[in-house]
Amino acid sequence: MKIGIISDSHDNIENTRKALEQLKECGVLIHCGDFCAPFMVAEIAKFDGEVHCCFGNTDDRFTSTKVAAGNKVNLHGDIGKIGADAKKIAFTHFPQFGEALASTGKFDVVFHGHSHQK
Repeated sequence: MKIGIISDSHDNIENTRKALEQLKECGVLIHCGDFCAPFMVAEIAKFDGEVHCCFGNTDDRFTSTKVAAGNKVNLHGDIGKIGADAKKIAFTHFPQFGEALASTGKFDVVFHGHSHQK
């Protein structure tokens, strides 16, 4: 299974739509936070597959939680943990949280955002 990873979309609908188009062959999408406004959660929900997100430092947690519940978005809080193809995956927004998760040895792969680096 292919998994798409995005982060730090910062209310940029045009770039998010381009990213979702490029990732359309993926069965799972992970967003590592900083979607910002709740309308971006609804935009990410248009992905045709499983959607998993965590919060970043700019996200509206209250309203985004409501929007996620009304769509097919799995909003995990500050740290997300999923399994895919017998692999254990963790994701978070902050690099220091990602490093801590990776240091546990409990995950096959850990993703984070915040740094705006690929």
